[in-house]
Amino acid sequence: MEMDRKGVDGLNIDEKIGADTIPSEKEIGELKIEIRDYLSTMVEGNLRKFVQKRENEDILNKSTAEFFRKRNRYRAGKKLLHYLVRIIDDLPKGDMSRNLNSGHFNEFKKLIEFQAELMQEEDVIIAMEKEFEEMSREKKVNLWYFRGQMRSTINEITELIRQADGPVPECYHKLFRALRKLSSFWFYVRGNDEKRVRVTDVYIYKLLMILTDRFPETAG
Repeated sequence: MEMDRKGVDGLNIDEKIGADTIPSEKEIGELKIEIRDYLSTMVEGNLRKFVQKRENEDILNKSTAEFFRKRNRYRAGKKLLHYLVRIIDDLPKGDMSRNLNSGHFNEFKKLIEFQAELMQEEDVIIAMEKEFEEMSREKKVNLWYFRGQMRSTINEITELIRQADGPVPECYHKLFRALRKLSSFWFYVRGNDEKRVRVTDVYIYKLLMILTDRFPETAG
């Protein structure tokens, strides 16, 4: 999928992150501490913002189901970030021929499946449609183009997840690519506006860049 809505400096957010030099061991350690600090208040902080927004809109009493749906989504995002950090921590030194992280491969895959399925839930599609309508007006492009981008991305991500059928480096990389496409798509939906994208997606993308660099796709 081609990202065609770029920021002020001409680069999409994923391109900016990808253009950065792979961090040193010290910088990776600092990033992990930063992420863990963020995760310590992530769910509660996001839910607090959600409640405040609903109070301002005077529809809080009608939003109990939405509150618990949001909470489950934030918890899933938190767990996914934990797993990415854990994979970095678990990378073996030297021998990559053995299976890697076999104990939690399936759970990691399920977390990514959850994020992919989330793209197809009704309220998420409605939110994306609103963003696409704005893009359509701004770019003077038919709304069906953006809907096609969404369908194409979902299909690509779903196929990558389906192909990842075992705890070996090649399959981990399929999941990494699926997750990278997910984050890139959410950057795209938010117009690559750094003030509007989710912090979670930025951290996911940064961790994936580290994993891709340090973790050979083929064993041996």
